[in-house]
Amino acid sequence: MPTSSQRIEYYRHAVALIPEPGNQDPGAAIWVSREKGAAGSMNCNCRAYKENRTCAHIQELSQMIPEIGSAPDFDTPFRQSTWCELAAALHAAFRVEPRNLSVLNQNGSDEERELLCLAPPAGGWQIVYFPGHRVSDGSITERDLLLQRCDLHPEEADALHRGRILGTLARMTLTESEEDMAYAGFQTRRQAFESGFWYRFAYHCYRLSGDAGVMLKAESNEKDGSIVIRCLYDSQPMFDLTLPRDRAHRVISKLGWHLENRDDFQLYPEALASIAWVTADAEHNLIITLYFRLTLPDGGTELIERRKLSKFWYKDAVYFPEKGFFATVKKPDPLWEKFGGKYRKKIKKHRVPEVLDRIGTDLFRPPHIVDDSVKQMQVHTVCHSIDLSPEALDRDWCWLSIDYGFGGDAKVSLAELYQAKKSGKRFLPVSNGWVDARAFNLDNLTGQPANPILDQLENPADALKLSRLDLFRLKASADAELTVSGGDSAESRELADILELKPPAAYSKPDGMASDLRNYQKVGTEWLLFLYENRFGGLLCDDMGLGKTHQVMALMAWLVENRGESAPFLVVCPTSVISHWERKISEHAPGLTPMVYHGAARELDGVDLPGRVLITSYGILFRDIAELSGYRFAMAAFDEAQAIKNPATKSYAAAQAINARIKLGVTGTPIENRLSELKALMDLCLPGYLGADEAFDSRYGNLDGRGHAKRRKIELNRMIAPFTLRRLKSSVLTELPEKIEDIRYCRLTGTQVRLYREAVNDRGGGVLSSLEKADADIPYIHIFALLTLLKQICDHPAIIDSDRFQTGKLPLDSGKWELFTELLSNCLETGQKVVVYSQFVAMIRMIESYLKDSGIDGVSLTGATRNRKQVIDRFNEDPACRVFVGSLKAGGTGIDLTAGSVVIHYDRWWNAAKEDQATDRVHRIGQKRGVQVFKLVTEGTLEEKISAIIARKKHLMADIVKEDDPGVLKTFSRNELMDLLTVPDSNF
Repeated sequence: MPTSSQRIEYYRHAVALIPEPGNQDPGAAIWVSREKGAAGSMNCNCRAYKENRTCAHIQELSQMIPEIGSAPDFDTPFRQSTWCELAAALHAAFRVEPRNLSVLNQNGSDEERELLCLAPPAGGWQIVYFPGHRVSDGSITERDLLLQRCDLHPEEADALHRGRILGTLARMTLTESEEDMAYAGFQTRRQAFESGFWYRFAYHCYRLSGDAGVMLKAESNEKDGSIVIRCLYDSQPMFDLTLPRDRAHRVISKLGWHLENRDDFQLYPEALASIAWVTADAEHNLIITLYFRLTLPDGGTELIERRKLSKFWYKDAVYFPEKGFFATVKKPDPLWEKFGGKYRKKIKKHRVPEVLDRIGTDLFRPPHIVDDSVKQMQVHTVCHSIDLSPEALDRDWCWLSIDYGFGGDAKVSLAELYQAKKSGKRFLPVSNGWVDARAFNLDNLTGQPANPILDQLENPADALKLSRLDLFRLKASADAELTVSGGDSAESRELADILELKPPAAYSKPDGMASDLRNYQKVGTEWLLFLYENRFGGLLCDDMGLGKTHQVMALMAWLVENRGESAPFLVVCPTSVISHWERKISEHAPGLTPMVYHGAARELDGVDLPGRVLITSYGILFRDIAELSGYRFAMAAFDEAQAIKNPATKSYAAAQAINARIKLGVTGTPIENRLSELKALMDLCLPGYLGADEAFDSRYGNLDGRGHAKRRKIELNRMIAPFTLRRLKSSVLTELPEKIEDIRYCRLTGTQVRLYREAVNDRGGGVLSSLEKADADIPYIHIFALLTLLKQICDHPAIIDSDRFQTGKLPLDSGKWELFTELLSNCLETGQKVVVYSQFVAMIRMIESYLKDSGIDGVSLTGATRNRKQVIDRFNEDPACRVFVGSLKAGGTGIDLTAGSVVIHYDRWWNAAKEDQATDRVHRIGQKRGVQVFKLVTEGTLEEKISAIIARKKHLMADIVKEDDPGVLKTFSRNELMDLLTVPDSNF
């Protein structure tokens, strides 16, 4: 280990001897080894060494350090000392380069005892060194020794300057990696540490005092809040380090256990929360004072005014002298940032709303403390209520005074709000604060981008003239509840009824309606009455099977009987549904007269008689719109309205041209792909209500992800809610019977009529002759074969032309097929699984092909199916499998199909019991939903006649009769069999 002589300087595994003052041939002898344990070399910069003469400096160095031959790391004891740990802590907290320090004070009469004050030029911290307490060998004063070792006398940096020599030793002991980095202009962390001020300063202190008798203490100055690290050697001050405020907490935490009084500077486990105490003075100026909230160990809290701790605030921590600990401050500290580093803020009365608008949301929320004097001082950006006071109402218009309420008696009229926005005034005073006029978007008050309606409001007392549709636009755009004032006046009651969608009267069954309505259907009919009374259109969007047709019929019958409605009604629907409407009206609404306007010989004579319901198709509508638009209808109902969802079509234009008091869209799927489809249907029923297409698309976007989801979910929903009614089966399931049966009728196409007649004429002549002879035997086998052929023609002509069907050519047309595909599509769109039965395998194969081509996942079951269990399990268990197609013979018994909730009998069976048995594959124990059963029947054919006969003789049908046995025909009379073979009417 090197001698304690101050003439010796060392660094890593290198050492140098500084010559004595007055030496005639001064030189610094240096010994260095490239690495520990390796042989070293000596050299000197004196004249004798350069002339190859004996160098006294090298000899002296060898005598002073006898262990030099073992090439030790001379600085190892220093690196293991408290001094080096102190240097590392200070270096980690704030790095200091010697060149950035200035010597501020060297006063004193006694050179050995004069103070040495070092600090950066910009200030912020300083170190005061107290020389004279250690023994020097007299070759240099202690002050100069420190300045040289710390390289603080660059002007004296000659060849024998200690700072330069220490730098030389550092360069001579570089490792290979350090040399490589130095070549690239970089330093290792070790080099950066060892070249810094703290390392040199600690090295100096260690060389003078060693590692014994040194004590570090931290002290807080209560006058200015500064924190000083005091170093004592043998109980005498060695230096005082005044810490920079922004690094004080970090230095203290780094020094840790080296501090003698570390318990007085512990870190509190809970961070400080910044809160505000908000009060108001007598002049209503706002006073905001910032506090720290300290959570105590017992769970309580203590509030400490930040201003009182201002001098003990050290960037990210606060020191509590009385408590003896540091506490960090929670980040971020938004109040401190908003206050610009001030502890107390006084806000003049006229600026209060502006400031509250900027920070009020934070201020009036816990944990901040708000005095009662301030709680009423709020900036309102949302109203609590919108009060409508009607001054006059007529059939089309409402004259209203509108006030926005903000709690208590605080309110602002719409006229005041509008005039404030128009003049650029932002804040309107109310009893409990201010109303921010900028927060209220009046431009969209009634759904219009520019709102000339508001220009009516010149004075606060002015009433606003709104249409009844504008009322609902206002309601949709408001986040607050609309209330009606005015007491029990007639105008107030009427206005409240409009906003509550209250019908003019409760629905009671009219004499012209034969069937009763279920409770939810009565609600729907009363909603239709409300629309009619207020001349609104709407969309009836109940789930399939909930009786949309019955609700519309009930409205018609009620209007005829209770309102004396003399104008006719119009129903427009797909061709396949015409028969359904005609039959439903005939069976359930005898007070109405259905009039089908379809086919080649269509007439309009008598259409304008009371109670008439004109039923036509969308195709006829646009072809005959010139004639139809000349009539005024009480109501136009567009069934399966999704068929005209495209406003660019002729059918849509024709529907617009219809003159009706109200227009009603009837559809289970108002939106299939895009939001614009709903917009088109609403435009048909409520023209102009949703505004222009461009503005609508910009505000709400579409279902493809564009637009504003929140507006779609909230505002648009509010807009359309009064004029759309949709109930799902699941929501009214408790009111539904367990099984609903519905016979759906269709008509033969021209091709089917031709084939039907040919079959009867070609093959039925002999059969009819036998039937006409009372004593002749009835040829049941031939009748059965002919009837089977006729049923196939009713199903689809393609199944009697197997070659054409199998070769993939276009199939012949069929009215039943059109009805089936439409019905199937509607069922699948509502998320239900469907079971389809047919007695013909060719029909099953055709349905299979259709499902495949349409991308609909399904399974089929016939007598040829071998893996019956797998087919049934897949339908019941796989959510992707939507359709089961089977024959009554193979799929009508012995299986469970409870995953389905819709059954479609594509063709009628001879035996109703067999149909019921097949239906019960779905409607059985384990079924959790109501089951909808559809039976498809072709009008004017044997199918309709068989359906009627089966209905009359259902109790006679024995369950033991085989479904393919012609013996079933023995239950029919001769006249009934002859009727079955009648050729369809020429109207088909």
